[in-house]
Amino acid sequence: MSEIAVEKDDAPEVEADKPAPYEPPSADEWERTTRALAVASAQAKQRKEQLREIEAAKAAAPGPKDEKAIRSALEAELSAQYKAPAVKAAARVAPGTRGYQGNPSRGVLAMIDLGDCEISADGDVTGLDQQIREIKKDFPALFAAPAAKPPRVDAAERAGAPGGRKLSSAERIAQQVLQP
Repeated sequence: MSEIAVEKDDAPEVEADKPAPYEPPSADEWERTTRALAVASAQAKQRKEQLREIEAAKAAAPGPKDEKAIRSALEAELSAQYKAPAVKAAARVAPGTRGYQGNPSRGVLAMIDLGDCEISADGDVTGLDQQIREIKKDFPALFAAPAAKPPRVDAAERAGAPGGRKLSSAERIAQQVLQP
């Protein structure tokens, strides 16, 4: 590695402690700066006026003003929107779990008042069990278990192996060959 030697006499002297001398802007620079300031001031004034109009519109608008009221209103709207299908689906399933023998959409579902049912915070449908109990009490025949069919009696003799077991294919072939 070769080192480059710098002589002190060749390096320019820099005074780091002294600030650069002040030079006033030229007339053109001054004119451009004042025009830019005037434009920025006009834009700021216009935006402040727009902000005042928006705040006045918010204050004059009917409805809830705070975030909690807005959120609860939205939750109520959504729950009303999804309540009916959820309750209807639960109402279609519930009679079958209580012993209803038939198509729930025709019989029991028509007797259930879906407006009296509510959806709890954990997603369960409340009020449906009570209505099904009342329907079961008023119409017990709808929930009666079907009569058990008597077993089919067949006393005919079956052809096959002795003892009633089924012959394997090898045993059937052996019987055919050994039969006179």
